[in-house]
Amino acid sequence: MPTPECTRALKTLVPALLVAAAAGVADADPGELLWTRVLTDPYAYGTFPAVDPQGNVYWPNRGLWSYTREGELRWWRDNTDGPVAIRPDGAIFTTEYVNTRTAEDPFWVQGFVRLTANNEQVWWTGLPTRCAWPEAGPIVGPDGNIYGTCSGGYNAPGPAFSIHEDGWTRWVVQGFKSASININDRTDDTGRFYVRAGTIPAPNAPWGGAGGVVAIDLNGQVRWENIQSGADYVGIHYPTGGVITQQLARDPDENPLWNYGSSWTSTDTDGSVYLRHGWYRYDKLRPDGSVVWQIGPIGSGNYVNQPAFSPDHFMMYLTFGPCIGYPDTACPGRVVALRTGDGSIAWQYEFPRLPDDLIELHKAAVSPDGTRLYVTGYKRIAGHGYLMAFDTGVAPTPVCGTSDFNGDGDAGTDQDIEAFFACIGGNCCPTCFGGGADFNADGDTATDQDIEAFFRVLGGGAC
Repeated sequence: MPTPECTRALKTLVPALLVAAAAGVADADPGELLWTRVLTDPYAYGTFPAVDPQGNVYWPNRGLWSYTREGELRWWRDNTDGPVAIRPDGAIFTTEYVNTRTAEDPFWVQGFVRLTANNEQVWWTGLPTRCAWPEAGPIVGPDGNIYGTCSGGYNAPGPAFSIHEDGWTRWVVQGFKSASININDRTDDTGRFYVRAGTIPAPNAPWGGAGGVVAIDLNGQVRWENIQSGADYVGIHYPTGGVITQQLARDPDENPLWNYGSSWTSTDTDGSVYLRHGWYRYDKLRPDGSVVWQIGPIGSGNYVNQPAFSPDHFMMYLTFGPCIGYPDTACPGRVVALRTGDGSIAWQYEFPRLPDDLIELHKAAVSPDGTRLYVTGYKRIAGHGYLMAFDTGVAPTPVCGTSDFNGDGDAGTDQDIEAFFACIGGNCCPTCFGGGADFNADGDTATDQDIEAFFRVLGGGAC
């Protein structure tokens, strides 16, 4: 019999808000739409899906929705609706909002919260000084703390900031001015993160339109700032560290590495760089800037969103919008999976070519084992928010366990240790880590290496 510590409570709330259409998940084909969840609300929009180490997906959309990988509702939280950052140990960080998005009841940000996987609030903290609303983040640093940027309000400078994993503000750096500040989704190996921002002062640029990149270390020290035109998305340069902004790669100390023309940047952890030229071409580059392949056209519509990468190095991107040259004709939205080795299409899913069914595709996230792609979207006319799960067609990548071994939402507790050793002895609880006693996912069960890996993770290290 499982112990009480091994039992996960499943909450369901306001199911009438959801219209669920589920396809069978057994024997799925690559690119198959497995299930869809639709929030029928005129203010539903919904972006930024996130997946935790156990494979649960989180969907911010008029609250925060949590689903299993099979699409079953786990819980709903009514006062959070911003980007979600999840640490390797399963800790969840997001923004807390109050009220709703209507003229009578405005929707505004109040602070940040840390949650467990079971929707238990660990702490709440208010916004940093001179932060009117978050612009980017939170992201999780290698130290376990969170980082982000804020707007200072209309046409006003805002800060970059860091909040400790226990909920207190570590530092605030003032003086960034931009209509759309972007931050990379991870720090580089030198412990720096990079903000795309206009800086103060920005003469004749009311929104900081000069553009630029600012390198900040984890202690809040500005290491350098470089004003350049056209800086937009920022990507991390692997494996040496540094930053890539559209056309230019720099090392961690600001030295130029290479220049490749105007592009939008994405990077993968194997060192590959993917540069998008509008809607018509993707280029893959090596870390030294040399070209591996070029493909195109990549989208029939005007919009191609930032891609997501699977552990097996598939790149999945979203495209939608009016047909090029035919502004009154709605091109179908598409989800496209490329093989990153040669740029060939592994599979694609196409939505209906009907104006009233046009789905704006927003963001994508891949499950830790690489088998699921989660996509968010919005039906423009009906005003419905969508969360969709696709089979990626890749073999599952073994995923190590976390310090929340028993899956109760509390990490590194005595109950996690007891559940781990019970599992080593052949008695794994139903909600325990899916890999059971193969904690380090190397294919060998209940070995000394599994025990060593467990205690490394328990101490905050890598598996």
